Amino acid sequence: MRKFVLLGLACIVSLFAQSQSDAALIQFNLIGKAGPNLLPGNEIHAVTSTGSGGEILGGIVFDDVTKFLAVRVGWGAGNSFSNLAGSVTLMHLHGPAGINSTAGVLVDLVVNTASPVIAAGVSGLTPSTLPFFSNSPTNGSFIGGVTLSSTNEQHLMAGLLYLNVHTTAFGPGEIRGNLAPVPEPSSMAIVGLGLIGFGVWKRRKKNEAN
Repeated sequence: MRKFVLLGLACIVSLFAQSQSDAALIQFNLIGKAGPNLLPGNEIHAVTSTGSGGEILGGIVFDDVTKFLAVRVGWGAGNSFSNLAGSVTLMHLHGPAGINSTAGVLVDLVVNTASPVIAAGVSGLTPSTLPFFSNSPTNGSFIGGVTLSSTNEQHLMAGLLYLNVHTTAFGPGEIRGNLAPVPEPSSMAIVGLGLIGFGVWKRRKKNEAN
């Protein structure tokens, strides 16, 4: 019986992995050591700021066919977050690094305020607008993205890429967040059913032993 249960669990894990690999569009959340979203506490260096930011509109989505990472984030009270201490000067995609470490710049999403966006439109994803950037500390946002290499795709799926928003008040970065893939509801349901089944089997075995 135990052999069949273990085989069943292996099948569940396989189905979960397959469903993940079949996904064409993968949603991402922003996380860090201080919590979700773009936060000062997620920076590794000390930041004395109450500012915050996070996903807006369609959020952060990766197309695993075209390898395009769409990034739509905002900051400041105008986007339901807290105002930054200074205007945004740069925004980078860094990696590979976990939430407790730092890494070099992989992509200059905001090169400078005069030439703000490196990517073209967010093709095939909503909203399919041209890139947009506003450096306002009270109502700023970035809509754009970048095509990732296969290596950086691996880092992305492992949660080892992070957004770092630099400001006039904090040159090394005022708010930060690592990109973490969101499991599909169907995949989570499969795993949940498997865990429930395993729990029922263990309880039955315990009752038989008593």
